[in-house]
Amino acid sequence: EIDILAALGYMIVLSHIILPEDWNRYKTIFSKRELKYRHILLKPDINTAISRCNTRTCHKSVTPEYWIRYFHERLLFNEDADVYVIDNTDLSIDETVMRIIETSSGCKPKNFVKKIDDSFFYPELPEGEVIMLIPHLHFNGNCKEAISLYEKAFNVKADSVIFNSDYAPVECKDEERIAHAVMHIHGQKVFLNDRFGKKDTSTDVAIHLIIMFKSKAELLSCYDIMKDGSITIDPLETLPYSPLAVQFVDRFGVQWGFMVEKSED
Repeated sequence: EIDILAALGYMIVLSHIILPEDWNRYKTIFSKRELKYRHILLKPDINTAISRCNTRTCHKSVTPEYWIRYFHERLLFNEDADVYVIDNTDLSIDETVMRIIETSSGCKPKNFVKKIDDSFFYPELPEGEVIMLIPHLHFNGNCKEAISLYEKAFNVKADSVIFNSDYAPVECKDEERIAHAVMHIHGQKVFLNDRFGKKDTSTDVAIHLIIMFKSKAELLSCYDIMKDGSITIDPLETLPYSPLAVQFVDRFGVQWGFMVEKSED
């Protein structure tokens, strides 16, 4: 989406929480595309942030206070990080927008007269349209172990891992349960955590993840790492629509379907 919009010459605004440890990854993405960018952090005081989250209209649910405090404390950038911090504690929506524009362009806009309201920031989506569909894998205390396996099998690294102890160090000091983790598997964003996971491994699963591989060698290499302790549903076989496929439940209870694209010779 960024590539398409940039090619059309549009200015792009990414509204997103970017932690300091992730900022270099974003800069690399922008630099490779030769995009001019500016990172602006809106950071009111903690009480204002909590109050605004409780009264916001962009989401139906209210963000728990411990998450607000967690991110507020971690959003600390070094002076050389090329990040512009705006304390908008006492600014209205219109004033905040003006400050962002001034910071981005280096000058005050002359003809900025558009009325800024919620519909400007949060336009109505067409009925049935979603921003993103993200698979969420749930575990029962072994999410950390599962992430380690998936990192090895798919040759990736988790984007972020937040433990319960990160935001509740006293109550959860002796546990390693994961509250929220994000990783990309074959380009697809996946969420993981230690909540709702089943204690037993079963083939009675309504949803499973399909991974498409470019070659048989890639599939077999990944499956060789994943198959230990798994339950085979459909063994390695040739299908009318795939030269090689296998379906199984890994040792954490997640059901996978590995397939090679039919275009392989």
